[in-house]
Order: sequence, then structure tokens, then C-alpha cells
Amino acid sequence: MDRRLWLTTLLFLGLSGVLSLLLSAPVRALVLKPLLYLGWLLAQQPQATVWLGATTLGLLVALWYWRRALPRKVSAAPPTKEPLPPPPLQELTQLIQRAKVSPVSQGRLAQRLAQLAISLRVQAEAISPHRAREDLRSGRWPPQPQLRAILIPAKRLRGNQYLENLSQALAALERYLGGGG
Repeated sequence: MDRRLWLTTLLFLGLSGVLSLLLSAPVRALVLKPLLYLGWLLAQQPQATVWLGATTLGLLVALWYWRRALPRKVSAAPPTKEPLPPPPLQELTQLIQRAKVSPVSQGRLAQRLAQLAISLRVQAEAISPHRAREDLRSGRWPPQPQLRAILIPAKRLRGNQYLENLSQALAALERYLGGGG
């Protein structure tokens, strides 16, 4: 429902409840009589005292609403610093160290190196990234078996054997970058 409809319904139900309570004798004795005595007490006061009280009450309400409308102050505590991600070279070094024993890390390293190889091929041969990706997936590129074994890992190697193949693959990628094909 619309907010205005909710408020109207709530006001109607509230007034209905108050009127039904006012008609009962205990409520009349506990609520209406003290209100009548308060009205009588105000009527007995000098006019200046009543206006002074009403003005003071009005100023207090206005001050309360004004303070609520002010923007909240930001706490003086310094913002918490989130840990910075490791530099890319450090992250890559950690990934290579984990790839010696972890097939998951080998897959992640293969993805990162494949992205690098694709971007290098796109720049060197002026082909679309889509075609370079498709050639890599289909095995048409790269022609070097060491590089292909790392970029598209068919079998998982462990330890020093993986590092040797990775070193040969990076050397092949460096030769490709240098224009050696």
C-alpha cells in the first residue's frame, strides 16, 4: 500500500480507539479529569506566564528539529586501512611457487599466461582477440610444444619438471615477443 494510505488508516484507527476509550468511565477519571485540571491551572496563570511557557516549549521543539536536520559529524577516528593486494610480480611469483605442487595453481597460471600470449599475438600479428583465443583453444597456435603444454595443460606436472617446462615456455614466449616466431 501507499505510505499515505497507511498513515490515513493508522490515524483513523487511532482516533477510533481514543474515542472508544474516552467513553469509558475509568479513562474519563484517569485522563480527562487531569486534562481538565491542567486546563484550569493554565487558565489561572497570568497571560505572560502562559505565553512564556508556550514560547519556551516551541523553541525547544524547533531546536530539537533543527539539530536533527544538521548533517552528522564524521567520527574523528582515522579510516581503517584495508590491506593492499600484493604487487603483480609478487603475486605471480607466489602463483609459480604454488603451481609446483597444485594443479589448481597450474590452471590459474596457465590462464594468466594465456591472456598474456593472446595479447602479445594480437599486437604482433594484428588479429582479433577472438581469433587468437580460438587458435589457442584449438591448438593451432602456438607452434612450440613447450609453450602449448603450459598454456593448454593436458597433463599435470609436478615440482621441478613443471618449472623446467614453464621456463622453456617463457623462453618460447620471449622469443615470440622478440619476433622469432
